[in-house]
Amino acid sequence: MTVLFDHFSDLGDGPVEGICEIWRPALSQDVDQEGVTTPNRVSVAIVAGSLTTPDLDPGPAKVMLRLGGWTRPQDIIIPPSATPVRLSPLFGQFEEQPPAVVSEAWRAATAARVARDEAVLAADGVRDISKDAAQVAADKATTVAARDVTVTARDAAVAARVAADASRDTATQKAGAAATNAAGAAGDRAAAETAKTDAVAARDVAVNARDVASAKANDAAKSAVDAAKSAQDAANAGGVPSSRTVTAAGGLTGGGDLSVDRTVSIAANGVTNSHIADGALSQAKFAASGAISDAINARELTVKKGAANGYASLDPTGKVPATQLPSYVDDVLEFASTAAFPGTGEPGKIYIAIDSNKVYRWGGSSYTEISPSPGSTDAVPEGSTNRYFTDARVASAVASLFGSTAGSVTQGNDPRLSDARAPKAHAHTISDVTGLQAALLTIGTTSTTALRGDAIQVVASLPSTPIAGVLYCIPE
Repeated sequence: MTVLFDHFSDLGDGPVEGICEIWRPALSQDVDQEGVTTPNRVSVAIVAGSLTTPDLDPGPAKVMLRLGGWTRPQDIIIPPSATPVRLSPLFGQFEEQPPAVVSEAWRAATAARVARDEAVLAADGVRDISKDAAQVAADKATTVAARDVTVTARDAAVAARVAADASRDTATQKAGAAATNAAGAAGDRAAAETAKTDAVAARDVAVNARDVASAKANDAAKSAVDAAKSAQDAANAGGVPSSRTVTAAGGLTGGGDLSVDRTVSIAANGVTNSHIADGALSQAKFAASGAISDAINARELTVKKGAANGYASLDPTGKVPATQLPSYVDDVLEFASTAAFPGTGEPGKIYIAIDSNKVYRWGGSSYTEISPSPGSTDAVPEGSTNRYFTDARVASAVASLFGSTAGSVTQGNDPRLSDARAPKAHAHTISDVTGLQAALLTIGTTSTTALRGDAIQVVASLPSTPIAGVLYCIPE
């Protein structure tokens, strides 16, 4: 069994309070082979900055501290020890170590050396070229490419140097941390010193590799510059002999012996696919985004400005002039008065007289007003066919319809509509008069009622229940 201890303080070296939790990552057998250790957590209070755990079973474990907030769990291995073991040195057992940068620096140095050799070879090849200017230019391009490779290698070496510096700093930090942690345990001091010595040695190796790689990259870059200069010198020295003659053929005009100034021009339709393909003009120059195509596309053809089948121009305000716009874009024209209208108008255009605010169109020989509704019929003259309806006209039209014949109308004071009008002779049935039938058949014994049809009856003797309104007669 092992007891772990440690001391915790803040930045001002003041003791802190907290909790330390330690647990087994998984079920495992005890070291003494007497049982099983579970993943249950053991919580130990940190009092006045001091931590002392109970006896713990040696082996793998996880530790998490709450010092104001919980730290991330860290893996440790609890060693078997009869004396207490300090906790903090155990935290570095599983920390990832930075990758070795010596090999990266070596690779960068190797790449720089290879690039330098390629540049030297390219420079040697360039120096031998003096017969043809085109060949010299091609070799110059190769040298420039080699120089770019060298620059890339130099950048890789610089990156390796940065990585070496970072690795050196990391190694120094870890060595310092190891030395600090070792101060609490005398038994670990020797190991910390060894780790620090190894880290310093690794730092020195990395720095040396960085310097070597940087020096080789600089040499390679210098070789590339020298090669480019040699290529340029070769081109200047004998690239184009003064006796070279250009023949006016294959799409060219002019030419002659180049010992004097000559003018060589491209004839109309002189540059064909064959001329481009033979290397005289790179096809890339004529590609959709090539240098020549870009220059042509950027050129303004002034003869086409404002011309038919060309392009519109812009006035000083950056707008297209009205003269270059179709009529439907600018088909409303304003003038001070009708007197200011053009002598001959244009079909399809609207003309406005500002003084009267009236609208006109050109009718072919004169201007015709097409003003919209003024908002009131008072301002619109009456026509000869579609005339306005006035009260007098309505009264006159209705009066013409009065009469006593078919198709005419009757006035409200027509005597034919009066109750005093003498009715003409006519006949009615009893059913024509509502209630007449019932009134005529009312039977009774008064002066206002009628006598039944059987009101007189001859009987031998009087009935025991006589009927009202009936006269009974008994013969003798």
